[in-house]
Amino acid sequence: MSNKKQKNNSAEDKKDVRAGTKSAATKSADSNPKLSEKNLAILITAIVLLTFIVGASAFFLVDAIINNKFFSYRTSNLSNYVTLSKESYKGNKINVDIAKPHDIDVDVAILALLASDKGDAKYNGNSVSTADSDFVITAGAELKLWYRGYLLDNEGGKIDVAGMSNLTNGTPASLEIGSGGFIPGFELGLLGENTADYAKFVKIKDASTDIVESHVAYVSFSRLAEGADAKKDTEKVASARIELSADDVDDNFGTGFKEKLLGATIGEKMSFEATIDGKKYNYTDVTVDFVTDCESNPIKVTTYFPYDYSTATLRNETAYFEVYVESGVLYEEQKFDDAYVEELVKREGSNITLEELNEFDGSALTDKYRAYVKKTIDDLYAEEYEKAVTEAVWNNILASAKIEKYPKAKVDKIHEEYIQDVKDQFDSTGGYLENSYGESKTYEDINSFARAYLGLSSTADWQKHLYSMSESLVKERLVLYYIMREEGLMPTKKELKSEIEKTKEVYLDEYVQQYLDYEKKKREDFTDAEYEEYVEARASEIFGYYDDDYFEETTLYDLATKEMVKWPEVVTLDQRRAYPLDK
Repeated sequence: MSNKKQKNNSAEDKKDVRAGTKSAATKSADSNPKLSEKNLAILITAIVLLTFIVGASAFFLVDAIINNKFFSYRTSNLSNYVTLSKESYKGNKINVDIAKPHDIDVDVAILALLASDKGDAKYNGNSVSTADSDFVITAGAELKLWYRGYLLDNEGGKIDVAGMSNLTNGTPASLEIGSGGFIPGFELGLLGENTADYAKFVKIKDASTDIVESHVAYVSFSRLAEGADAKKDTEKVASARIELSADDVDDNFGTGFKEKLLGATIGEKMSFEATIDGKKYNYTDVTVDFVTDCESNPIKVTTYFPYDYSTATLRNETAYFEVYVESGVLYEEQKFDDAYVEELVKREGSNITLEELNEFDGSALTDKYRAYVKKTIDDLYAEEYEKAVTEAVWNNILASAKIEKYPKAKVDKIHEEYIQDVKDQFDSTGGYLENSYGESKTYEDINSFARAYLGLSSTADWQKHLYSMSESLVKERLVLYYIMREEGLMPTKKELKSEIEKTKEVYLDEYVQQYLDYEKKKREDFTDAEYEEYVEARASEIFGYYDDDYFEETTLYDLATKEMVKWPEVVTLDQRRAYPLDK
């Protein structure tokens, strides 16, 4: 039955109802009994259809209400969805793990440059062992070395830190000066040092050697406090470094500990008791692994841990090292002079021209180049600072925000898009994936592919994982719109349109530049007309990939963030853990 016919029947029914009298209906029935039966059937059908339509409408209305299909980030009462106090994002303190560039950073950068331009090892390199002869450490030299790193406490006492020493290793460490293989400043601290002026690190492992007070002993042992549980509380220590000439050996290891070691031999196992602060400890399997008597005159290096160091507690800390060079391979060293700088900036791919370099302060080209490097480092820091503060501010706000409920329709929409993205990837690649290690595999089914694609375990529910991701994204949007509306940051439609256009321009510029240099390298005769065509094609690509909602939310995020980063007090590592550490 067509919609048109239904409407005609409905109109006929209404005409009958409007007649309104029993006599009219009876008259119609009496005069045409068949027509009366037909009208009755039509009326019943209409009632059933009307009931169905009303019922269906009511169902869809209830479904829309339950699943928040009428929800709008701009107009809905967001207080029903998110709870966030002003105190959590205004006037609070935010710790950010970033620190200003250090004075040595320019020298570190130039050292890396000189090392990359060292002479060819095949023709100019020669192996030099410090056991036979000494040498001056130059940029690009490849060293074998031993080192002990530590921090200082407030009284100047040395604090050994795990991973900062290789003295107990079986072999020395390899390091190319200028490679950046160690933390910033370590290699710079060795540059120019003459190995003849310093001690050589020699491990003494001869079992016939008597241990004396001038030795530094490396001792392994097991220790258990009296009355403690042997299974749970036994402490096992491997190669603890003990300066036997120090006054605090017994303070740290117990009364009588030093006396037991003196006169013993390397490799000899001992068991004894020692008392620390009135508490007895049972020492077992006490063994001196080796000793040295050469640690009095090392090369000393003072530097710092970078702000992005993997161990958070060491970031921007002052680090102290005692270094012993065992051997090295030397190369013809590149000198940092005006001739080298001029040749450097004229190279293909240089980020600066000689004309641009001359705009920097300095009487010599080397001074100008140092000024250029410093500006580059400072600019990079400014970018990293902005990123770090933005991330810290948002992380703090999202951690403080409590979601009362999610607008289900918004979560479901994103979830469906995420699932479709995985399916599209599976279809377009045929299930083929390659990881960051270059390992590849083809997956036969979507579930195995999805888990690998998303980096999940082989038993994980990948759709559930994507749903959690969808909720996280909706939470970010709820918080974004909540703060913008609460703080009066929401722009007018006209203002927003203008800002969106700016955002699109930035995206297009970055996208075009990504590929333009490559195109120009392929063809030097790239004309203006072709350039316009090229930009138009790239615009079609990027604006076809990202929809209007994406650019609107990106623009709002940028507008909000510019204000939000001003509200908390930002505390960097410079305030919390400044280098160099004052004593």
